[in-house]
Amino acid sequence: MAREILFEFTRIGSIIRVAAVDPDSLTEVIVQCPATCTQAQLEAAATARLAFVMKRGRPTRRSAWDGL
Repeated sequence: MAREILFEFTRIGSIIRVAAVDPDSLTEVIVQCPATCTQAQLEAAATARLAFVMKRGRPTRRSAWDGL
């Protein structure tokens, strides 16, 4: 079964900012693409980035004091 992905498109000058959200994990990624891209290309780029981030896993939060 395919996962649901929510997309938000915002045009900013000559680029389009695409936010992709996985509602199950609440993971969000942002990609920026040329405004000449089609919606399918924008969704593909955002979906690939989201898959990469979700596969990588949640990074642990580090503090500046960890190295001391």
